[in-house]
Amino acid sequence: MGQKMLKERAPRIALMKLMDTLSQKRIIYIHAPAGFGKTVSSLLWLEHREALETTKRAWIGLDEYDNNIYEFCKRFVAALSVLQPDNASLHALSAHGNFNITPVEFTINALNTFKSEAVKNIIVIDDLHVIGNEEILKLLPILLKRLNENCTILLLSRAAPPDNFSDMVSKDEIAIATADCLQFSCEEIKIFFEKNDRMISAEQAEGILSSTGGWAIGIQSILISEEELYSIDLTDRYLGSFLKTHVWEKWDDKFKIFMTKVSVVEELTSELCIWLAKDEKTLKKANFDEILTELAKENAFLRMTGKGTYRFHDLFREFLMSMLKTRGEEDVLKQWSRCGDYFYEKRIISVPLNTI
Repeated sequence: MGQKMLKERAPRIALMKLMDTLSQKRIIYIHAPAGFGKTVSSLLWLEHREALETTKRAWIGLDEYDNNIYEFCKRFVAALSVLQPDNASLHALSAHGNFNITPVEFTINALNTFKSEAVKNIIVIDDLHVIGNEEILKLLPILLKRLNENCTILLLSRAAPPDNFSDMVSKDEIAIATADCLQFSCEEIKIFFEKNDRMISAEQAEGILSSTGGWAIGIQSILISEEELYSIDLTDRYLGSFLKTHVWEKWDDKFKIFMTKVSVVEELTSELCIWLAKDEKTLKKANFDEILTELAKENAFLRMTGKGTYRFHDLFREFLMSMLKTRGEEDVLKQWSRCGDYFYEKRIISVPLNTI
């Protein structure tokens, strides 16, 4: 059967209350893997705030072309201009012919020109993880601190706060929300389905929560399916396509190979990764502790479960195992054999793995 479009977005009452509380810090940093609803949740909160008080918003959606200081500063000043369309001085700075020569100076001047107002301003900077330019990452906290007190800033990213934010984090000047905050509850799943004409029981909602881990894109993939059963293979349908387009294709070959090689086990250690990835030329000199740490920091559906142990999100691990299958039956059998050899060598009887 086909898929249908959503009629209504999910009401996230508990999340809206949490965001209201977090906004007392003025700067909110939301980081979670793709598909956890960072953008949609932020849009819901903007509408929620606009219903409660007079609010103006500006949205900066970043992409790889903004990863230079001129483009980033230009986007930032343009957002300020959106909030104050009648501020002639601000617009003059934004349109100045020499902006590209000294963009930082012009941006600081724009902030000094940005008027203090009684109305609440909210600035959203989306996809911050695409910014790797150290000059920008060093500048951004400076810009945010210079914004007047009636401004709330939402920073949306797949990665944890960069090192340049460590001072604000240590001083408790920034509120941080993770994937755990964005996860759906059973009640929210049930309401979401009902608003989109899919009547489900509390038990079915619990089953959906269990199978998706409260992951927004997983829940949505079940909802838009015309299947009557809720135990469908998500990775072969909408979710698999989403992950390939928005996650998988953005990684380099080293990470792709690494993740498929290690997907045969539920819990990872550096030692186990070495065992599973041996004979792989592209990973010969790899530091697996660094790879695991980097993937966890970047919210690549990998979380630390203990000292030196890591675990993929269950649905993402299913996707990785499906990608391992595409490498051919010989590769699949080789990984299972290596996994079995490792646990036999270590005399570990209870093997934490699933069948493909």
